[in-house]
Amino acid sequence: SLYDEAIVELTQAQALAIQLNDTHAQIGILSHMVNIQYYMQQFEEALITNQNMAELADQYQDNFFRIFSYSNAMNIYYMLATEVQNQISDLPEDSQLQALEAKQQDYIEQSEKYRTKIFEQAEAVGAFKSYLRALIQLQNQYLREEAMEKAVDSAKRTIAAAERYDSPYEKAVSYNNMAIALRSLERYQDALEAIAKADEIYQQMQHKQSMLWALEDYSIIYELMGDYQKSLEYYKRYHNDSVALMKQTSSEKVLELQKVYETDKNKREIERLNQQNLINASEIKLQRILIFAGAVIALMIVVGMLYFVQRNKAIAEANKKLDRLNRKLKEQALRDPLTKLHNRRFINEIHEKIAATVVRRKSNEVDDKQRIGLVLLDIDHFKQINDNYGHDIGDQVLIKVAAHLQQFLRKGDIAVRWGGEEFLVILFDTNQEGLNLFCERILSLMNTTPIKMGEDSNLVTLSMGHTLFPFVETDPHKLSWDESLKLIDRLLYIAKEQGRNQAVGITIDSQNTNKINLSDKQKQTLLNLETDTDVISLQNDGLLMTTTRA
Repeated sequence: SLYDEAIVELTQAQALAIQLNDTHAQIGILSHMVNIQYYMQQFEEALITNQNMAELADQYQDNFFRIFSYSNAMNIYYMLATEVQNQISDLPEDSQLQALEAKQQDYIEQSEKYRTKIFEQAEAVGAFKSYLRALIQLQNQYLREEAMEKAVDSAKRTIAAAERYDSPYEKAVSYNNMAIALRSLERYQDALEAIAKADEIYQQMQHKQSMLWALEDYSIIYELMGDYQKSLEYYKRYHNDSVALMKQTSSEKVLELQKVYETDKNKREIERLNQQNLINASEIKLQRILIFAGAVIALMIVVGMLYFVQRNKAIAEANKKLDRLNRKLKEQALRDPLTKLHNRRFINEIHEKIAATVVRRKSNEVDDKQRIGLVLLDIDHFKQINDNYGHDIGDQVLIKVAAHLQQFLRKGDIAVRWGGEEFLVILFDTNQEGLNLFCERILSLMNTTPIKMGEDSNLVTLSMGHTLFPFVETDPHKLSWDESLKLIDRLLYIAKEQGRNQAVGITIDSQNTNKINLSDKQKQTLLNLETDTDVISLQNDGLLMTTTRA
């Protein structure tokens, strides 16, 4: 994923290919460049590069790469249409909105135009991967349009083509899409058979991300069938395998960086040894020359000094580059790639420092706004969004919710993708009033701002659990950081059980100052809160549970 470095290497390769007048090499290099620009979401640049590749393919009369350029254009225009759709969801009804809708329609038509070209020409020239990609995109279109029967027929057509061209992954994806369509048609047994076939191929290929999709789809189907035990089993496997994949991916990136570091270190050691040999040889030579030419000696000393200065400068630059790679890798490992928010690993790394800082300040400060607000949020009915609109739309909803959260964060506050459809918000230097205000604003925004889902625009609501850290001002260590997170998780569960679309919090009842200290029994009560917990009995213990609704 070192895309910037890859582009530098490809640019150098392209210059050499042009110098050698190797058109076929230029086509291959441009093909890689299009992929990298696509991954970096530089879609306009990718279109230009792809057009250059198509022109060279025509010049070289390479029909395969010409069809491949159609496939690239089909996908790029589709992503451009998706980007415009996201812009549309943020705008009011005005002339600018009409212009954007026209632009989006143009991108959709362009994508469909290239897809038609692929269907007409790909098989004749043996570009079967492009042909299969076009078939799968057609499946996705039918799923978005909720044309489920068409989606099933298209998946069958793709499976037959994938078997003909021995392309197991495209076959598995088609079975997966078929399962989504079948479950929407309430043909649950057929859906289970389809996802089982997809999962079998994913397992054979050890395609980890796709294996996770299969587990999630299993759980959704069983839930719709009313078999909640099996649904829960698959959800647990989905969660555990997601965590394992995250750890594995992180470890692989660390090993990759270690290899880069070791290679660089070995190169420097070889340079040092070679230079030492040169120095030794130079010393022998210099002893012979000393008798004859003092001036030559002085000149060589100056040259040697300049060489060492340049060499040390080169080593310093190499070390700076390695440091940049280190920082970039660490930043990638601590951010969620979808929402661009920090991830759970980031909080696990810094929470001890956060907790220690706020506890230390509370011991020296009397200002009420010296505590941390902890809010755990969960998107209501998120599985139904994935079920009805597909994973792509579900991802767009997650991105939009993350953007809404960031609207209300002050400088220094943190929003985190906690896992799945859950987010954790950390509000610094706040009090109960500030915490309540944040929850009210988020609830109000979500209940008045529809989110675009394909052709529909729907309200997406949130459930929240919140409290302050430290929970007890007079005894900051009474409830630890992890126990506070467990508490807001229980409060989130209560918000869900009470009907969703609300925030439930708990704090010390400031009116009962004589009960401001928690006993061990009261602490256990907090950590095991249930929906039927008696609010009055909590208040008698000096605890105040509040519910905020939109």
